Amino acid sequence: ESQELTWDDERSNMYVPYSAQIIECVQRFEPQDLTNYHHKKVSAISFFSMNSATYHVVVYVGGSMGNTFNSGTKAVDQLVSPNQLDFYGWNTIRLDNPVIIDAGQELWFGISMEGSENAVLISANRHVTNKGALIRTNYDGTYWSNWSNFNSNNFLLRATIESYTPEIVNYDITRNTHNIGSTTGN
Repeated sequence: ESQELTWDDERSNMYVPYSAQIIECVQRFEPQDLTNYHHKKVSAISFFSMNSATYHVVVYVGGSMGNTFNSGTKAVDQLVSPNQLDFYGWNTIRLDNPVIIDAGQELWFGISMEGSENAVLISANRHVTNKGALIRTNYDGTYWSNWSNFNSNNFLLRATIESYTPEIVNYDITRNTHNIGSTTGN
């Protein structure tokens, strides 16, 4: 059974055109937001596309917020094929490499867009400061801005969360602490 992780309110308000050639839009979740998802996996990212930009879905782990935002380590940067896109509609992209949630560190997820006219869809009512709408552009480089400072809405982004069962790939065979071989997990 899957669940959705999001700060949006499922109601779109408006789209916001953005003149930067490359923009990255994410939602941020702190460890206390992830308690119920510990050791589950992020299996897909959903977003609402508004134009014919080149899209990537992205996931970061281990971020933080101090005087500035730090997105941590980029765990996923997956190109979205144009034939996967429903322009002006919701798109759910399955991750080639799902990310296991560690509730001891932050999780950020969202999209990166590259195009001449990028646009972001924002939610209607809900506003979650420092979490629901973080953005950076090719103008800013590594600097993340809190979009909510300029507009009291969150990006329409969602992560699909599913149970995770580790798969045994192989067994190591030891005798008296000496490795004598291995075999497959089948």
